[in-house]
Amino acid sequence: MKKCMDNLERLSKYSISSPGDVSFLIINYTGDQFSRIFSKMEFVTAIRYVSEASRKFSIPVIYASKEISGNSPIRSYLNEKLEKRSRFLPAMSAYDERFREGFIRYLPSGDKVIRVTSEDAFKSDEVRIALDHYGRRAVYICGFRTEVEVHMTALSCLSNGYFPVVVSDATSTFSERSFYSALDSMSQVVEVIDTRDLIKLWGDIDQA
Repeated sequence: MKKCMDNLERLSKYSISSPGDVSFLIINYTGDQFSRIFSKMEFVTAIRYVSEASRKFSIPVIYASKEISGNSPIRSYLNEKLEKRSRFLPAMSAYDERFREGFIRYLPSGDKVIRVTSEDAFKSDEVRIALDHYGRRAVYICGFRTEVEVHMTALSCLSNGYFPVVVSDATSTFSERSFYSALDSMSQVVEVIDTRDLIKLWGDIDQA
């Protein structure tokens, strides 16, 4: 029986596992988004690794944030769906403020964030130009929300000629159910890994 290739073997096969092959695309990295996710501790731990790895290996990081105005019928519809999903958000815990401090540590300055007007970051010419400028084959995607912006951007990434890799624990959303459903769906088409896989590839990094 033919052995199935695991994620890391596939990344190696297509030469998209080395830091020199990678750009990070971090979506919707804002305090408001972070305040409404279910996995704050896991996300902060993951984004810390991503941030330190980008510094150590000089990996380009592109920040994109969705900013949409207007009240078209389709936008009203999407907002209603968003509100419905947000009802599954867990209650805040006593640890949330400590996690928020860890999150804020890696907030980019405003001039480093590309404003996009779609759930799909690749609809932005500026995002595509930035990725083309760095010339990396793989786009490692992080940020919020797993089931919409991350999902849509990952699929669009393929159509734009890049290898998308979703760093699962460096993404999050309102509920565990939506999170894992989205990861399962994406994994049928793109690579889904986590920071434990990155540690296997790139080694542990001193995060003190």
